[in-house]
Amino acid sequence: MPWLDDKDGMRLDIVENLVSKKMPHQALSIIADLRSDGVNKPILDLFQGQALQYQGLQSEAERLLVQARKKMPGDARPPAALCVLYADSELYEKAIESCQRATTLDKRDAVSWNNYGYLLLMTTDRSDDAQEALQRAIGIDSTQARYRNNLGHAQVANGKLDDAFKTFMSTATRADAAYNTGAAIERFREGGDPVAYYEKAIEHQPDHRMAHDALERLTLAAEEN
Repeated sequence: MPWLDDKDGMRLDIVENLVSKKMPHQALSIIADLRSDGVNKPILDLFQGQALQYQGLQSEAERLLVQARKKMPGDARPPAALCVLYADSELYEKAIESCQRATTLDKRDAVSWNNYGYLLLMTTDRSDDAQEALQRAIGIDSTQARYRNNLGHAQVANGKLDDAFKTFMSTATRADAAYNTGAAIERFREGGDPVAYYEKAIEHQPDHRMAHDALERLTLAAEEN
């Protein structure tokens, strides 16, 4: 392996920053320079794979990320990136397996816990496991509203409507929380009457357009049946 001098380390830091900001063209340009200068660290496979994924080049991105995973067996980042790639490609079993591996390697990776829980919730019947994973994500990083929204959906899927409403309340108004609970009940067809929550949304906000539209849709569907 070539000696990594301060300049190379600085360029790697820049590449990592560009990838995190989803600026693949600039990242790939620096990666090409690093490779031409003889730098061949496994982390380059990871960064290049992620950059190519952002450009929609899934096959080549997968090859590099799998290569990075083999070269960096104790690092959670390659399986975390593969989880996203497989999910985007609708290869959900592979995505779940990769996310689970990432959370095993780094138990403080809130993003992977969230991704793992969301995938379990939306693509399997393992809503209990999904809720547990999403609670882990929030326990690590409570600042992310999407983690709490995903947890709210998992709670609805598990029939915990009051808990779900409170969770949705942590990210939205009472009206929106009621609407979100009703929409989740419809999505998961679990333990409750969405109409009651849509009406509750309108009680809190009389001009709540989405709640009115949902009630109108459900009323029409009931009349047709």
